[in-house]
Amino acid sequence: MKYNKLVVLVLVVALGLALVANQYSIVSIQASDDTEEVKSNKSYYSSYTPHDPIWIQSDQEFADQALAESWAGNGTKDFPYIITGYYFNQETQPLRIWDTDVHWIFIDNVVDAVGTNIQCGTWIDNANNGAIVECEFLNRHSGMIVVNVENMTISDNYVHDAFLNGIDVAEMINCDITNNIVEDINNHGILVQGMTDGEISGNVITDCGARGISVTTGFYNSKMKMNLVTDVGSNGIYVGMATTSCISFNEIIGAEDVGIEGMGVNSCTLRNNSISNITGTGISVDYCQASDISMNDIQFCTELGIEVLGGSNTTLYWNTITECENYAMLLNDETEFFEIKFNTFYGNGIDCQLYDDGDTNYFGYNYYSDWLTPDANSDSYVDLPYEIDGAAENSDEWPATTVGYFPAVIESASISTTTTTGPGSPDMTMTLVMIGGAMGAIILVAGIIVLKRR
Repeated sequence: MKYNKLVVLVLVVALGLALVANQYSIVSIQASDDTEEVKSNKSYYSSYTPHDPIWIQSDQEFADQALAESWAGNGTKDFPYIITGYYFNQETQPLRIWDTDVHWIFIDNVVDAVGTNIQCGTWIDNANNGAIVECEFLNRHSGMIVVNVENMTISDNYVHDAFLNGIDVAEMINCDITNNIVEDINNHGILVQGMTDGEISGNVITDCGARGISVTTGFYNSKMKMNLVTDVGSNGIYVGMATTSCISFNEIIGAEDVGIEGMGVNSCTLRNNSISNITGTGISVDYCQASDISMNDIQFCTELGIEVLGGSNTTLYWNTITECENYAMLLNDETEFFEIKFNTFYGNGIDCQLYDDGDTNYFGYNYYSDWLTPDANSDSYVDLPYEIDGAAENSDEWPATTVGYFPAVIESASISTTTTTGPGSPDMTMTLVMIGGAMGAIILVAGIIVLKRR
């Protein structure tokens, strides 16, 4: 009987915990030992076969060379040509593939360089259905150049000591750049000049002279997530002309100018990014329309936490901005109809933490470390509004006294009647988490009562 009681109790507790397990959290991507492991694994160049440059300019040339070199595969999706086990050290491009549609994989090769007129490691142009995976690129002008391709994968490579860019790609459709280690690059770690329906994720980028990830001339319906960028000489991440795209769960530590910068951001999401130790501003956006900038953690910037240079109809919810030397948020005179709610501002600026020069921007239910009293009626809101610097002469009428706690209020006067219910207001997921937690607690108590009665 005791055994049955114990089983029932364990099941009840497990169910309760399962109901509250689905929560958002900032993901910290750690380089840890990955870089050293890759270095170690790729150091035994003697195990690779030296090879002349591979230059292919048609499907037929691919088939002919595959036959001559006994490459595995037949160029179909299920059996791609496999190029593997080679060591290259030429000045010219070791891998050049143009104008092909067959499927191929360039895997587990070392692309080095010896000489004074070093060119890029690869030159892939209009060659669809390819993959470059688990290779090492070092001492090249750029590690690899890939342009005008569809259905391309660049994954799990170690790219380092490049004279220009680490990974340099352009005009990509349905392509992924994932889980690469890119370090010791003179210019950009990853440069993308146009991507549609693609993904840049899980990359570790460090010690670059310019931007960690730079996306220019379009980022459409694509994702940039879970990248770690550290110690770069310019922006951690730059995205230009982004539409219906998501930039989330990236970690930027130690960048110059801006942690994440967006220029021309339309219907995009910037969420759950962690940004710290920036010599400059945490997040900066311009021409930002109908987007969501929420749940970002920004700290220790020498300038602003979040800077909005222009745009409209955008939400900034649940951001935490800590100890930035200038304003936590600044909205200039080209902004309108922004909503700034449920944020935490701690120790930013000198006399005021916010600045607004815009038109009809709304601030409410934010926590300010420098504005916690008086609260005579103990409703968890300061009785006096938080006055915001700037020509807009704006204010937050509901400054919260407790981080993350926003009890229900009913607004009046010029603002339409609105009820807020705390942390669940801007995000349905958080509401479901709270409901799940309550259900779990009820189930747990019910289980204990049943056991006692038995």
